[in-house]
Amino acid sequence: MGPGRRPAGRAGVHDDFFESGGHSIDALRLIGRINQAFGERLGVSAVLEHPTVARQAALLRGRHVAVATDPVVRLRPEGTLDPLFLVHPIGGNVFCYRTLAAELDAGRPVFGLTAPGLTDPAAAPDATVEELAAAHLEALRRIRPTGPYHLAGWSFGGLLAYEMAVQLRSAGQEVATLALLDTGYPEPGHVPDDETELLEWFHEDLARSAGFDPTDDSLSVLRSALRSAAGTPARLAVLAGHVQREGFAPGLDPRDLARHYAVFRTGIRAAAAYRPPAAPCPVLFLQTTTGAGEHAADRWAARAEAGLTRHDAATDHYGLMRPPHSTTAAALLRTALAGADHR
Repeated sequence: MGPGRRPAGRAGVHDDFFESGGHSIDALRLIGRINQAFGERLGVSAVLEHPTVARQAALLRGRHVAVATDPVVRLRPEGTLDPLFLVHPIGGNVFCYRTLAAELDAGRPVFGLTAPGLTDPAAAPDATVEELAAAHLEALRRIRPTGPYHLAGWSFGGLLAYEMAVQLRSAGQEVATLALLDTGYPEPGHVPDDETELLEWFHEDLARSAGFDPTDDSLSVLRSALRSAAGTPARLAVLAGHVQREGFAPGLDPRDLARHYAVFRTGIRAAAAYRPPAAPCPVLFLQTTTGAGEHAADRWAARAEAGLTRHDAATDHYGLMRPPHSTTAAALLRTALAGADHR
């Protein structure tokens, strides 16, 4: 073993959590264990802003518990250009944007907006898209009181960014960039009547977000077990045991799982009930093969009276936020942001 090399599988206190292979579910487990061990209430955003053991230790020594309730994640706070705000997808976290943010221009500050339900225990479980967007704007305007604003979101995050743009323009503010990254067009009534089916959707989002592709046999086992359980707590316990056996989320705190499920359920219901008004500005739309199958760009184009520019990515919905396709998304955003800067 050469000088300074560690045995395989070992990480040092200065190694980046994500570059060492950590993903969103791992971060959730890590923060749960830190909170349990030290009696803290840190949010998972702490891992994004402090991705090494050394920086997490410094955070604990400083007792910066304010990060627990701050919905804004400083993906890259430095820079002199107008900042880009990236809105969370249906899962509520902004881990998916870490690679994308790193590939934007170095002078561009990048902030992520997490779901209110992950940081505020009093967040309404039946919030609408309009209410969620208003909550995000309140947090956003504490950082940037006036425009021009640059907004983008993947999946459900695009829906929230769209409504945020609507509300900003209604308030007389300039929206210089609005980018929807494979955002599906809202489907009225697109919510399962059966909670077991909604939990299956939640399981798929957890798994695919962690880079795990469940087998048909595994899904069949989960479906049967969920249908045999009575009530949400029992079904969440079934789900926790299932993801433990699948291996992509071992040791996940059931309380964290319940909180994330509540955020997921709120987003699904809000999206189904949302009726997009006319777009307040031109729209940049990046569509995957998943979105193409749903004709998402065409449907959004009918609402984009000021124009919609579409780009296609040869990957599915979840692949868009991973290399090499995240690099393509970052390049498109760089071009759009640079153009907006010079208008």
